[in-house]
Amino acid sequence: MIASICRICGLEQVTNALDLGPQPISNRFTSDPSEPEFRHSLKIGQCQACGLVQLAEPFPSHELRPRVEWIRYREREDHLEQAVAAFLPFLDQLSEGHLAFGITDFDGVLLQHLLKRLPLTCMQLSPPRDLGIPDLTFGMETFQQALTQEHARHFVEHQGKCQILVSRYLFEHAENPLALLAAYRELLADDGFLLLEVPDAEAPLQRHDYQMIWEEHVSYFTEHSLRLALEGNGFSIRSVFKASSKFEQPLLVLAQKHSERKALGAVSPADLTRFEMFRRSFPNRRQAFRDFCRQGRDAGQTVVLFGAGHFTVAFVNFFGLEEYLSFVIDDDPNKIGLFLAGTSLPIVSSDHLSPKNRVLVLLCVNPDVESRVVEKLNVFIRDRTKCYSVFTASPRFCLHEQLTSS
Repeated sequence: MIASICRICGLEQVTNALDLGPQPISNRFTSDPSEPEFRHSLKIGQCQACGLVQLAEPFPSHELRPRVEWIRYREREDHLEQAVAAFLPFLDQLSEGHLAFGITDFDGVLLQHLLKRLPLTCMQLSPPRDLGIPDLTFGMETFQQALTQEHARHFVEHQGKCQILVSRYLFEHAENPLALLAAYRELLADDGFLLLEVPDAEAPLQRHDYQMIWEEHVSYFTEHSLRLALEGNGFSIRSVFKASSKFEQPLLVLAQKHSERKALGAVSPADLTRFEMFRRSFPNRRQAFRDFCRQGRDAGQTVVLFGAGHFTVAFVNFFGLEEYLSFVIDDDPNKIGLFLAGTSLPIVSSDHLSPKNRVLVLLCVNPDVESRVVEKLNVFIRDRTKCYSVFTASPRFCLHEQLTSS
């Protein structure tokens, strides 16, 4: 059992990796499936000292960078007003003239909610001006490298330090989270607040939803491992807010900058047990998905997927399902006519579904939105088509009967 160094605590304690083999990049949509495709080893392990689940070797950031301008990622925003209301009692000392900074486009909506409740001056970092990012086709893979202490220091020289720094859905992308935390500290006043949002990995790990693993996410935080990461690097946790979700809960933390760094806290035994079961259960879950798809195909059904996103790429490639599948449905006009990353599965529109055929649709979308998807598909399908989800938390989960009877 070879150990590697943890990105947060710096100890050589990352072990028990789940090896998913060479995997493609999910934002690569090819026009010819016979073309050579970049792949990278995907192993995910856990630090036995702090409990952080993390990639053993992140994908190269220049490879993750989108090759087309139409690639866009979205994050939930419906919970942000409630989160701000929960954090307000800790921010009542802020007054007119205090600065609030946002880093990426995801931060703007949260800044607006803060501005409605507090007399702040809000500012957003400019990628070309402040971070030296000239290209339009970039995402968090580029931000996490570009936001250095040097860039932060240069920004502060011109704008001053902020009292609130908002960072949503960036920290989990960081190849070097300690360097990113150092940049956060550089931007903040001595007693300033960091409002950090990451996806909470606890429930997907507990439910063995392996599609949560995405080549762009380097770290997979639970509330406990995030607390240890922040408290061990000069922040004190003031409040935590979790939004409801059937899949990954948005996890928001309000942390205050301190001059002293605490010693590493105790690892959560529950975090260690949870990941160990997640790792060990993979072969059985892989076989169960393969059996389900094979049985559908052998029964004369056309087995297809809905949604040509990273969940789908993970589902097909992690579990080796391509041989049982016919095509992928996605109504994004930019994707139609292309092929799903790592496969020869064509991407087609919903109107390829015919009520005359026996079709089994596997929904590879967040369970929070799948009911809307099924309602949309009902225009094209009838009783001969069945819809199942690939996510454990969904009432439509395709393996529900298998797992409850075993």
